[in-house]
Amino acid sequence: MQILTWILGKESYGMKLEDCRDVKENTALFHIPGMPDYVAGLANVNGEPVTVLDVSCLFGLDRKENRPSTVALVRIKGAQQNVALLVDRLTDIVTVSQDQIEIAPASMSETQAALVACMVRRPEIVTIVLNPRELSKAHGNF
Repeated sequence: MQILTWILGKESYGMKLEDCRDVKENTALFHIPGMPDYVAGLANVNGEPVTVLDVSCLFGLDRKENRPSTVALVRIKGAQQNVALLVDRLTDIVTVSQDQIEIAPASMSETQAALVACMVRRPEIVTIVLNPRELSKAHGNF
């Protein structure tokens, strides 16, 4: 399995490469008053409005005050709505073997665990691999 990895805050996140529609860097982010914390804002990507989710808020790490006005985004392929994930720094595309894959830890809430496809343990870091279908569905349920 190949995953696109990125850093958000101090955590490493990723998504299967096949689930990524595209990656956009230096994208203007427009903050919308009154939106839930996990909605970082809206972006205009190739003339399309894109809802930008801040995954760190879904995992209990509030970063709302520190959001820059220009961000990197990973758009989810096949989402019912045009949804992207906020990224601090793209890191790599990595190929992982089956023995590196673990289930989500029991310490996560049921809601958080549903957003996690798996965890990938690499020598230098553990990456939380997100479940894009649950993220795009959950965006309307939080």
